[in-house]
Amino acid sequence: MARDEAERNRGLSLFIAVSSVGASAGLILGGALTDLLSWRWSLLINVPIGAVVLVVIGRLVEETEPKLARLDISGALTATIGSVALVYGFISAAEHGWVSVLTISAFAISAVLLVSFFQIERRAAQPLLDLSLLRSRPRLGGLAVMAIIVGMHFSVLFLIVQYLQQVLGFAPLAAGLAYLPLSMTMFVVSPTMPRFIARFGTRALLAAGGVLVAASCAGFAMLDGRSTYFPAVFIPLVLHAIGVALVFTPGTVAILEGVPDEHAGAASGLLQMDQQVGGALGLAVVAAVYAANAVPKDFSSGLGAGFTAAAAISLLSAVIAVRTGGRRGASAPAVATNS
Repeated sequence: MARDEAERNRGLSLFIAVSSVGASAGLILGGALTDLLSWRWSLLINVPIGAVVLVVIGRLVEETEPKLARLDISGALTATIGSVALVYGFISAAEHGWVSVLTISAFAISAVLLVSFFQIERRAAQPLLDLSLLRSRPRLGGLAVMAIIVGMHFSVLFLIVQYLQQVLGFAPLAAGLAYLPLSMTMFVVSPTMPRFIARFGTRALLAAGGVLVAASCAGFAMLDGRSTYFPAVFIPLVLHAIGVALVFTPGTVAILEGVPDEHAGAASGLLQMDQQVGGALGLAVVAAVYAANAVPKDFSSGLGAGFTAAAAISLLSAVIAVRTGGRRGASAPAVATNS
């Protein structure tokens, strides 16, 4: 592996490891604020934190040379509204049914707008998304796997915290602390990813990550009113953390691999958009399946169907990784001598 590639991979793994600690801290802080003050403070606290971040960025981050560019307003509007309509379609399906006028209209609007988005990007002088970035099969596979696994990760965070509180009777702070095994496992596993990428390549790691996330979701699908935190929640959380760690760094490497310097910003933006849209869409799909099978006043009743769907979708990501990934070790042919 070239020195710059090794340094990049280590930087990405460090970023994800630190993010996992931040996620734990956020869950614990949110639980503490909800317990001691109000759930509203879990939103208000972001204002002073954001102000501190702005000050720190101004002091520590060097300004890059600005480049004049036109904002692709048409592309931004069609992509944003089309994505919102797609997510809303799944949400509407859970509430109104798949054949309701509202659901069908949302999916139709989404299809028209997203097709229009790609047509606009094809003709735009300064497109929001350079379509040449989508010509690489490994990159497309990385984007698909990342979107799916982020969506399943959001689903776990959303449903399990409610299970802990509504079924197991955890207080908000205790529910936040219950996620520590997930974040701490990610913190431990993520820094090892550069060596695994160098040895196995991104394809094998993405496939393994998808299988482990599927196994974790299958474990969560077995939860009911008689389950206990250990082992019924704890073990799937650890499996989930390992699976997510096996996807996040290798997936980021697969998406950014081989991107020319002039398109680095666009590729990074594509990665961020992929994660946000994938998270929202994946959560909407799993929540829709959960809602369609849940019995009123019995939160655990829909978990089996919801997480079974999540497991199947996660396995699909593993198939995508195998079918679209590059050759074994292609992204990192040898271990860096300075690692």
